[in-house]
Amino acid sequence: MPVRVDIPIRIHVDPGALTERRSDVEDALTAAVGRALKNSRDVVLAERGGYVGIKVHPPEVVWAGNGLGKVSEAIRVEIEERIGGLLDQAVVTARIYEFAKAKESVAQVLPGEFKEPFVQERFDPNFEVYELPVYRRQGENRSLPLTQKKKNTSRKNILKPSLTPQKLIDVFTERWLLGIRVLRVRSLASYLLQLIKSSLSNCSYVRTVISKLVDDSLQDNVSFFFANYASDKTLEKLAKDGEGKKLLDTLEKAIKPSIFGNKEKDQLMRIKVIRELTRSSFSYPKKFFIKVKDQSSSGNKHLIVTEYPKLLGWYLMKLIRANLITYKYIALEFINKLAVAEQKNEVYLGLISEASQEELFKMAKDQEGQDFLACGYDELTYAASPDSMAQAQRILMARGSTTSYTQALEQLYGNKRKRAWIFPFNLPGPTKGGIFPTKSSTDIQVKRLEKGKIWVKYPQALNPKGRYAEYPELMLAPDEIFSNTGTVLDANEWIRIKLYDEGGIIVERPALSLIELHNLQEQTRWDKIKALAAFIAPMVAFSGPVIAGATARSAGGSISKTLLQKISTRLLGVERAVIAARFGKEALAFLDAFAIRCAASLFTLSMVINDHRGWIIKKLGPKWGLEYIQGVNRLGFFVGTYGLARLSGGALNRRGLNVLGGMSDSIKASWQRLKNSRKFKQLEGSDLKKAQEVTQSTEKFLKDADKLNVEIKRQRDLSRNKPWLEAQTLFKGREGTRQASPQPRPVPQQQEAPRKLVKRKRGVREESLPTTPGLITQRRRQGFRQARAVPHSLSQLVLQNERLGPRGIRVIRQQTVAPSLESELLAIATRDRCAARDILRGIGRHLEASNTEEIKGIVHFLKIGGNPRALAVTLGNSVSFGTSDLLDALRTFNYLTKADAKGISVILRWCGTGAKAADRIIGIGYNYQKNARAVYGALNEVAPVTDRGLNEVIRDLAMVGTQKDKGALGVLLSARDLLRQNPGARLEFELPVSVKAGKEYLGRIFDIKLKLPKNKSLSYLSVEVKELEKLSYLNNDSVMIEFIKDVLWHVKNPPPPPFHFFARLRWRVKRPKEGLNSAELEVRKQQAKRIFRRALDGQYLKRNKDPRYPKLLQELMKHPEYQRTLKEFDIYFAKFFDFF
Repeated sequence: MPVRVDIPIRIHVDPGALTERRSDVEDALTAAVGRALKNSRDVVLAERGGYVGIKVHPPEVVWAGNGLGKVSEAIRVEIEERIGGLLDQAVVTARIYEFAKAKESVAQVLPGEFKEPFVQERFDPNFEVYELPVYRRQGENRSLPLTQKKKNTSRKNILKPSLTPQKLIDVFTERWLLGIRVLRVRSLASYLLQLIKSSLSNCSYVRTVISKLVDDSLQDNVSFFFANYASDKTLEKLAKDGEGKKLLDTLEKAIKPSIFGNKEKDQLMRIKVIRELTRSSFSYPKKFFIKVKDQSSSGNKHLIVTEYPKLLGWYLMKLIRANLITYKYIALEFINKLAVAEQKNEVYLGLISEASQEELFKMAKDQEGQDFLACGYDELTYAASPDSMAQAQRILMARGSTTSYTQALEQLYGNKRKRAWIFPFNLPGPTKGGIFPTKSSTDIQVKRLEKGKIWVKYPQALNPKGRYAEYPELMLAPDEIFSNTGTVLDANEWIRIKLYDEGGIIVERPALSLIELHNLQEQTRWDKIKALAAFIAPMVAFSGPVIAGATARSAGGSISKTLLQKISTRLLGVERAVIAARFGKEALAFLDAFAIRCAASLFTLSMVINDHRGWIIKKLGPKWGLEYIQGVNRLGFFVGTYGLARLSGGALNRRGLNVLGGMSDSIKASWQRLKNSRKFKQLEGSDLKKAQEVTQSTEKFLKDADKLNVEIKRQRDLSRNKPWLEAQTLFKGREGTRQASPQPRPVPQQQEAPRKLVKRKRGVREESLPTTPGLITQRRRQGFRQARAVPHSLSQLVLQNERLGPRGIRVIRQQTVAPSLESELLAIATRDRCAARDILRGIGRHLEASNTEEIKGIVHFLKIGGNPRALAVTLGNSVSFGTSDLLDALRTFNYLTKADAKGISVILRWCGTGAKAADRIIGIGYNYQKNARAVYGALNEVAPVTDRGLNEVIRDLAMVGTQKDKGALGVLLSARDLLRQNPGARLEFELPVSVKAGKEYLGRIFDIKLKLPKNKSLSYLSVEVKELEKLSYLNNDSVMIEFIKDVLWHVKNPPPPPFHFFARLRWRVKRPKEGLNSAELEVRKQQAKRIFRRALDGQYLKRNKDPRYPKLLQELMKHPEYQRTLKEFDIYFAKFFDFF
């Protein structure tokens, strides 16, 4: 029989006592509830010996009395929240939950199987629950989960609703505190979708349920999640069924587009597109187009426009993928019917954005697709917006890739006459002969022709054979280019263009890019006329984005293995199977790493050069500076179009290798000339800082390019000249990079007859190679590795021709402070031979026999159970630190405990086993010295419950010479304290969010996100940690902006009622001084409160010069809950702000 214990509580108190004597009220409540719980525990729980389950319900608070009007709503919410916390604490103090754990150790009450007759009327097959009568809540039945055994039948189970629509809505409605009823929207939408998947006959029932929802917002949410969860196949079935069409009509009416995002609009358009695609006879949707009267015409002429141009483009791309429409039909029947040029650009923007790069390459292979892409390129470059230009560059890359790089090189450098033929371009401007075309301006005229042709014409006045010879590049141009007939070029033909606005830089592009120049010229002229900017000449940079660099930048984040393979495929420019078959899997892995690294360096270099283009030309002169910029841009565009390996000998192409080598050598030579010039050496101040940035990026790229070239040549030689057994196979496992030893073990004398080693693949005998007796080989995943016995001496760990291993043995045998070090390494070698060898090399590289404290630290680390791989990584090759810094870190190992040693293993799990991990371990030891053990201990404590971001905290902990190490230490220790206060919680570090301010979204990163256990009312807390030397630093502009962002984000994403806006926010600031008492800390809190309140009131508008501050403050003041935010800030500031 279920037992329910109710504890009635009546608090009779004056309104003033709720604030002035709250501690007395809490003490009285705790004492009374504690006595009642102790009595209930002894009478109810102890008598039953742990055979009962325990469930604690939240309190139900009712306010009454004559003084109720004197108590504000905020105080009521705070008192109710405090009562709930005191009751939870009293339950724990009374040891109520211990009886729930005792149930696990007691014997079973009813051994054997207990049965009762099954009543079909009590069972609901849809929810799989069975109702039993109980004696609480006035005889209300209780629903228990019950699963029926599935019968062996091939017939599909069809769900049929057994509840009325209103009853179903009541089932999915929960009752919260204070009588609030909340509908579980997602669960209801998921159940309705299951009904539809089971049978389309349930469509009318689902429509009725949606219409029964009392609020339009509930209908909107349920319909949106229903469409969001439904697959395309489900929507297609609905679009083909009669009742399903009515349901889709209901969904379209219920879903309301939101002003905060496009998710609702996307689902609406998804439904419309699928309904269009399921029609038997195709016709473009009329909903996209409307007719408006032409105001400029006196008759009844109408214009065709669209309200959703981007969505129309998205829809057309869907039709192209379904092979329901041709490119020509799209251009004639859809885009050309639009009367507004801006809408044509938007349609192309939506279509090209939806298309992948592979689909664009596929379009470029067809003549009709090429004409379509040329039309899109024309429209996109005419708009000249950043998004349009980005998509236009994707089209240019696709069109340029149709010409092989050998043909491109032949077109650019094969014909001597054509090589000298360069197209000059200069934007119109007031300082260049006026806005309108003149004899000294390059007024280029370009038109698109059919079958992929481009018509080009220059003014007759620019003919160098006449009076004006401003552009000597046109000396070898044909005469017809200056006449009315003009000249015709193939759009895919590669040409050279000289950009006078860029200081005379010569770039190589397909002829299709001349359309962009023409549009840029006309748009610039029209903008100048409209703006009447008589003395403004915009400098427009014409340089395509480096696709390879952009791809490599995305590869630097956390991505999947499949995506990384796709990226490397694009960078290498050839099929992975071809490289793997010719070079091998190990070579492919190396080429992937080198190609991505080289492309990333090239992308960084291109970005730096573009940012400092004008500075290079102005400060370093037009001679060497322009030559250097031209070389970087040429290589960047070729690499982005064709891929790295295709230019670097991808399929063993010697000419491609020479091309990349020639380009990189040209950049290297021009850079040496530029760096050795007198102007470069005379730079100082801010100019010197820019020069250092350019120097760092250039040298890193040249270094990576040389490594890529050497690696490709080496892999080619290995695959061509050496048999598979003689090649030293390199492979990477969990324990680092290993290399098979070329020397076999000594041959036993008793075996005479040689055996044969057979390489087999899937049971097929491929080849038979002779081998010496006693050589035992084993098949591994990534190659053949020689099996070795347990080493009996450190000399067996040393490879042939190795220098560091023997030196490490001498150091170990010469030192006297740790005689057990040699035996420790031999014991490690039995488990991890590679780790023992790396430790031996590290000792030989960095230590001497006189480094007693460091050797003691190594032995102590191994004795307390430290990970040998972690020690090997620490002794490895660090990039940012030297030997002296490593010795400082090893000395800190003497103070570590067993838990601290596990913290070093945490660094390996989050940062890998390479040079990065060594930098992190040494940097932490360098920054914190003896206190490093506290850092390692905190890492060991927070790592098991961390879901993301710990690697960024570890990175900041190891930074030297900045303030980031102090901030990271504060974040780590605060996370550890929060975990101790909230057992069962989980952590996320460096969580990015976005805050809307006006029309733009500003980024914000929370230091800590504490995900609370499920039994807590709040799901998470967002914590900001500030390591400030003085409290007055809170007046800093950046701190103010971060605080306003936090407040605005929590106001727009409020916690569930009855919590206030600041319930999830926590700000922890470093304690101003040590030894302050509680009264002095309270004074500091009030000082911080005044600073933040002035920020919320807008008193810092005149002082704060950051443009983000007024935008954020205006967005907050426009919010309808702004006044409530200020009140709750005054009340709850002490709860979300604290010192640590």
